[in-house]
Amino acid sequence: MWRRTITCGLLLTAAGSVILALAPTGAPAGPMVGGAGWPRWAVVAVAWAVPLLPVLFVPLLVLAIRPHPQRALPGLLVAAAGAALTLAIGSVLKDQFQGVRPCAAPGADRALLSCPPDWSYPSTISGLVAAVAVGVAVISRRLAVTAAVLAALCAAGRVLGGVHSVPDVLAGLVLGAAVAGALALWVPAAVRTPV
Repeated sequence: MWRRTITCGLLLTAAGSVILALAPTGAPAGPMVGGAGWPRWAVVAVAWAVPLLPVLFVPLLVLAIRPHPQRALPGLLVAAAGAALTLAIGSVLKDQFQGVRPCAAPGADRALLSCPPDWSYPSTISGLVAAVAVGVAVISRRLAVTAAVLAALCAAGRVLGGVHSVPDVLAGLVLGAAVAGALALWVPAAVRTPV
């Protein structure tokens, strides 16, 4: 099981890096350019799709659980506890680093997504989806890659939407995968029940 977890974490980081490297020319790397020079369809797609991407983890979890619901508890615990711990740790780290969001930087154009009022580094949403992706990998080997790619797309969308920089989302992905991966090594022993 730990191999799946580590593989999912590495896939998250690699997929996120590849997706961000292949971002369209003019995609924000520093201060948000507000989609300047992008085709209208791309601006609309980013503005609508990015907030909806994390919701796709709900049907993905259902697909992972369906074949063997009685064996899904460890993965669900990893996803839930990993997401909660990642949010707590990420919030503390945001207060420590106090990274300014690209959309809030001086001279930044309007972002495609609404600019949250908190700090930027690390991306807690990227961390949350990474933790849930690791939970999916614990439950279902066949859906591990799908979960990793979906998490990477969520992270890339945060950059393309102008609310995070590449280091923000990569740090969030690594944080979420590391926290959930550590839990995945511990949870199965604690969940064993006599049959």
